[in-house]
Amino acid sequence: MNQFHIGEFCYRKLYAPYKADFEKIKSELIVDNAYQFQSIKERPLIIDCGSHVGLSIIYFKSRFPKAKIIGFEPDPDNLYFLKENLKNNGFEDVVIVPKALASVEKTVDFWRDNMGISTWGNSIAIPKEPEEAEVVPVETTLLSSYLQDEVDFLKMDIEGSEEQVLQEAANKLPLVRQIELEFHGTTKNNDINNLDRIVTLLEDKGFEVEVEVKDVTKIFLRHGVADRLNFHFAQVRAKNTKN
Repeated sequence: MNQFHIGEFCYRKLYAPYKADFEKIKSELIVDNAYQFQSIKERPLIIDCGSHVGLSIIYFKSRFPKAKIIGFEPDPDNLYFLKENLKNNGFEDVVIVPKALASVEKTVDFWRDNMGISTWGNSIAIPKEPEEAEVVPVETTLLSSYLQDEVDFLKMDIEGSEEQVLQEAANKLPLVRQIELEFHGTTKNNDINNLDRIVTLLEDKGFEVEVEVKDVTKIFLRHGVADRLNFHFAQVRAKNTKN
């Protein structure tokens, strides 16, 4: 891509497709303390679903330098900057999977913004208006395939695929100690991504769940009023009470 943003995070120079995305994620991590968790381990295992350009991974590494991290990022633009940011800053024990998480392994349509504004909200689960987006093929993979050992923290920001991914991995979720996910729902995809069903699933697997519903008027600033009324957004925190 022809344009990019250069920013600073955790005393490191990083690159991103757009400034707005970079500053939003930076604010979530620094101001909102999103994805903050406690671990007594020197080398916790962290799974980062939706790594964007790497700010969350760098945040985790700043807190746990020896952490092992598995990151998932399907967006081609984000993926390019993610790999460059990690390489330029010399991070080790980070595995990047260039695929989207879903309930089956296959090639799917990935809806990405083509208006030169943001890569935030690009998704396999929430189609955009044709005049605002282009569709590119991406490969999917299964979260359950990566839940083989105890996971200290599972971060999930996957733009509307939350329920199908958790359902697919349901039998492996007891291996996870803590989960924090962003729920992205719309009235159009409520049949496949529903907040109440996600909470019930997590509770059934032994998690204590906290839900904070967000004001979408502050999040979807570039959408019209009708769009805002159709979006549902929440922060979900879950702690495994059995381990």
